Amino acid sequence: EFLHYSKGYRFAYLSDTSSIHMAHFFRTNEFCNLIHGGIFSYEVGVQKPDAMMYKTFENKLGMPCFYTDDTPHNIDAAVARGWRSEHFTGTEKFLKSVLALGSYRGIAKLSIK
Repeated sequence: EFLHYSKGYRFAYLSDTSSIHMAHFFRTNEFCNLIHGGIFSYEVGVQKPDAMMYKTFENKLGMPCFYTDDTPHNIDAAVARGWRSEHFTGTEKFLKSVLALGSYRGIAKLSIK
């Protein structure tokens, strides 16, 4: 169902993770074909909520139209940079939030642990 509603959006990661975990994640999750890149802590050398993670995302991928994360202090750091952000509490709320973006087509960020 999500694939139907996600047309026109590009998704990118902003994730605190390791290269080993990401390789496994991409091999084992079928929705990864929706992902158009990302910023990973093992590449940047810092973890969220360090401002360098968000700045690197902006420099590489631009300002996201929507950001979600399951950790409130990561949301706070994104809001401080002017990102439209929402605390992730479940997939139903996430889908409603993405659909509420209306006709705007940009980057929606996904966060994984």
